[in-house]
Amino acid sequence: CSSAVLYLGHAARDPAAQAAAPLEAELRRAGVDFETETYSGGRGFAAPDRPDYDPELAARHWAKLTDLFERALKYRSRQAGEELHVGVSG
Repeated sequence: CSSAVLYLGHAARDPAAQAAAPLEAELRRAGVDFETETYSGGRGFAAPDRPDYDPELAARHWAKLTDLFERALKYRSRQAGEELHVGVSG
């Protein structure tokens, strides 16, 4: 039994985004806990050094990832009986 959660952030203008639908179908079939989102930008929308960088999309993407990490780490912390604080600077 796994407690993993996946977050898949796809760029709409990335050729690899075509693989998103079949991947999501397989994840559902396998009973995997996941969330997916397609961002309107191109590949590299969340990386400041890429031509398709979009600060608004990047902020939304990083907020989703930070939330996922925080939830996952809090879950693991509760499992271990520890207190864990997660923060992102910047």
